Amino acid sequence: MAGKSGNWIRQSLVLFQFVTSIGILTGTLLIKDQLNFMQNKSLGYDKDQILVINSLDSLAQTKFKVLKDVLKQKPLIQAVTSTSSLPGTSVGETVFKVEKDGQQQQKFKTLQGDQDYLKTFGMKVKMGRFYRSDDSQANGSFVVNETAAKLLGWENPIDKKMGYFHQEQHGSIIGVIEDFNFFSLHNPIEPLVITFNNEPNANMIVRFKPGDEEKMIADVKSVWEEVVPNFPFEYSFLNQSLRDQYAADKNQNTLITAMSVLCIVISLIGLTGLSAFNLNQRQKEIGIRKVLGALTSQIMTIIFADTLKLVILAGVIATPITYFVINGWMDNFAYQAPFNFVLLIIAVLVTIVLTFMIVSTNVIKTARKNPTET
Repeated sequence: MAGKSGNWIRQSLVLFQFVTSIGILTGTLLIKDQLNFMQNKSLGYDKDQILVINSLDSLAQTKFKVLKDVLKQKPLIQAVTSTSSLPGTSVGETVFKVEKDGQQQQKFKTLQGDQDYLKTFGMKVKMGRFYRSDDSQANGSFVVNETAAKLLGWENPIDKKMGYFHQEQHGSIIGVIEDFNFFSLHNPIEPLVITFNNEPNANMIVRFKPGDEEKMIADVKSVWEEVVPNFPFEYSFLNQSLRDQYAADKNQNTLITAMSVLCIVISLIGLTGLSAFNLNQRQKEIGIRKVLGALTSQIMTIIFADTLKLVILAGVIATPITYFVINGWMDNFAYQAPFNFVLLIIAVLVTIVLTFMIVSTNVIKTARKNPTET
């Protein structure tokens, strides 16, 4: 009884190690899958080939129109605009009066942009039009996103009355743009109003053509230093800034990956010990099977079958636990990759292969012994 009890405890411990290893390995693969999903998901605008230049200096802002005109003449530059807030960063919030059930107050997220804002970011108009250079800045017109139109129940928002809370003479909506993620993918898309502002803001945005990136930067820097010689040329790429939003998730994934490797190593060490112990207990059986003509592969199959049952059982136990934990982690994201059960199968297969390598190595060593020694 003591022998059976000890064997049950050993197998339970190895089973626990397998459950932990498969669960963490699957979790690691699913987290990587979610991060890849976020990196590749369409944001509703083109985040690539966008250069962001810090233009907080008042002199740099007064020279914005000159900078813009000169830069647009460069062959590698496609469009230039200015904005106070970058997609994926802080966005303002304003209370508006809107035409709904008479008149209603409604809070919206707000961004400012000039006539080249949509072109620079590669956004699309869903209905109506975007701002033109000859539009007035007297709060006479507004552009909203699809979510804002749906919130207000407008099938056709064009020409609906809208204005700031303090505005006596209301303006109207001239266009609806397709929804885009102006926050990270941790957040859902919210109702948004883009207001027209032809004046320079804190960030100059430059869309450039794919190709010679170094020459493009050199061209922009040359123009900058010529027009604004006393203010440093500081730039970043929008796609890199957006990737940095998920740095905490990547660090978490790195930590979990390290834990996964550690758990697998510990499991394999435990498996090695259990395998060696079981083979030592069954040396006589193996010797008799050898005498009766059993091949090493047949002996390996018999011995490995018991361990394989533990791995499969561990996979069955690990599946609901991993699903529950990963779903809890996924709640941090408004947009989620579907739970990929293939990754769970991959984790189990990896565990089976590593287990087979260890068990087969020990079985071969034992099976090669002369039966007379056992």
